[in-house]
Amino acid sequence: MQYEIAFLRGDTAGMDRTAALSEGKTGAEDWISDARGSALAYSGHLQHARRMSLRAEELGQQAGDRERPAQYAAEAAVREALFGNGSEAMRNATAALGLSKGRDVEYGAALALALSGNSSRSETLVTSWNNGSQRPHWCDSITCQRFVHSSR
Repeated sequence: MQYEIAFLRGDTAGMDRTAALSEGKTGAEDWISDARGSALAYSGHLQHARRMSLRAEELGQQAGDRERPAQYAAEAAVREALFGNGSEAMRNATAALGLSKGRDVEYGAALALALSGNSSRSETLVTSWNNGSQRPHWCDSITCQRFVHSSR
């Protein structure tokens, strides 16, 4: 939370302090690395953001977790899709789905795929949710993205 507050205030020294405090702390360092990746992308440093996101994934996996690293990859996939980098979005979405089939991971991956115009893979995920007893409310946002891309 301190990192985000520092980010919103434009306090790079505060962001650096928070990142330094997280070093070597399982569960904190990967999370801060992911947050740093998002902040770097926001600032236009996409290459550095990619390295930070990958670091977050690696740290999470080293800690024996699969869900958090998958969420980081799904988040990176959405970010890449928003930047118009379809191949990177697809790579990250595939990596995320390879680590976890959790709801949030599948949603992030499906949204990234829909945003980048890969409607067939996105549709496969949405179809599997539609066949379930409870359709997630966020399926509509993915369906809308697929519609936007198909009408171009």
